[in-house]
Amino acid sequence: MASSLYKANTSHVLPTTAATTNATSVNAAATDLFSIWVYNSNAAVRYLKIYDKASAPTVGTDTPELVIPLIPAVLTKVEWPKGYYLSLGLAYAMTTEATTAGTTAVSTDILGLTITYSS
Repeated sequence: MASSLYKANTSHVLPTTAATTNATSVNAAATDLFSIWVYNSNAAVRYLKIYDKASAPTVGTDTPELVIPLIPAVLTKVEWPKGYYLSLGLAYAMTTEATTAGTTAVSTDILGLTITYSS
């Protein structure tokens, strides 16, 4: 039986976060998210929030599709071999709180965020 291979065709890289929530629109169309790799060099947990949205999120108001905890001093890797479908687009932000209402910005200690996706 032949199998289909799903491959990302685009990557978004953020070498180092700014001292903000880093609210970013990555892709303004339907998206298959394949992987996220990111390193948190802070001593506290930080949270990467993924939004199904075609524009940059309004952090604290928009509801994230996924909230990924970034454990201190660990390379966090999340992968979806067949893709995680986002119908409106791909956007993200990072905060110090896991809740939707959380708006506290991260510092410059989130390193090497790499998101692979296909649209």
